Amino acid sequence: MKTLLLRHAALLATFDDADRTIPDGAIFVRDGVVEAVNAKDEEYGEAALLRLVDRESGSAPAELLRSLLAELDRHVGNTPQHDDITCLLLKRT
Repeated sequence: MKTLLLRHAALLATFDDADRTIPDGAIFVRDGVVEAVNAKDEEYGEAALLRLVDRESGSAPAELLRSLLAELDRHVGNTPQHDDITCLLLKRT
């Protein structure tokens, strides 16, 4: 998989990527996703996001989004949110 870091967003998977299979789709997230911190001030991080994409690669976009938001909720717990959590999942039909 090629990860393209943009100024304030990350492209995490491309259409039919060779290393990570998100069939006919793409995932975009803003920096608030990977920079979401917990009570220990630990960021969620790109590695955790990529692990989730690997685990959920066969899921429908809505299910992958639900999994991501649930995992972020578990990570941050009661820590106040300091940035937006913006995700865009695209699937070609």
